[in-house]
Amino acid sequence: MASNRHSLLLPVYVPTALLAFGQGLLIPTLPVYAATFGVPFTLVSLAVGAAAIGTLVTDVPAGMLLGRLGRKPAMLLGTMLVAVSTLLIGLAHYFPELVVYRLLAGAGTALWGLSRHAYITDIAPVAERGRSIAIFGGINRIGVFAGPAVGGVVGASLGLNVPFLLASFMAIIATVISLLFIRETGACAGSSSATCSRRTAPTWPRPASPRPSPR
Repeated sequence: MASNRHSLLLPVYVPTALLAFGQGLLIPTLPVYAATFGVPFTLVSLAVGAAAIGTLVTDVPAGMLLGRLGRKPAMLLGTMLVAVSTLLIGLAHYFPELVVYRLLAGAGTALWGLSRHAYITDIAPVAERGRSIAIFGGINRIGVFAGPAVGGVVGASLGLNVPFLLASFMAIIATVISLLFIRETGACAGSSSATCSRRTAPTWPRPASPRPSPR
């Protein structure tokens, strides 16, 4: 049991804590930051909800991409997309940029979320999967709960775009940790993307050949 939690510590739990805390940093500053672009509050709410929209829209494509890429490439792609898009949010000059980057962050969250759940399923024994996923969920919530207090202080003292830069830096660290400690699992272990795609493609049962009718 302890060795199982240790095997998930660096590949899943530490990157999850970093990403969750980074996203929590943005909760108090994002609406105020979006309002500085001179848009009405209806568009400010769009900027706040754009990441959730991006996750919702890309969940199914992310699942399909996960089956083709494999666990590790999908997790790395998801964390990198979150890191880059969050950095660009802090450097945005126009409001449409902000919305697009938030949508991309949501897409990265979808890919990272699906791949890490699949990774936990591969690594954890059946009897320990519930506990492992519960620990992951608790770490995620703790990070989101702790982030706003720090994000508010950083935004008020250093500038509204600084929490985005800090969150991006934390996502970059999460990407590096994932790169170093995730090992490929499942049908894609040790295989190229093309081989993985062929091995994980669903094989539907073929209809039985009709029997010749008696004469």
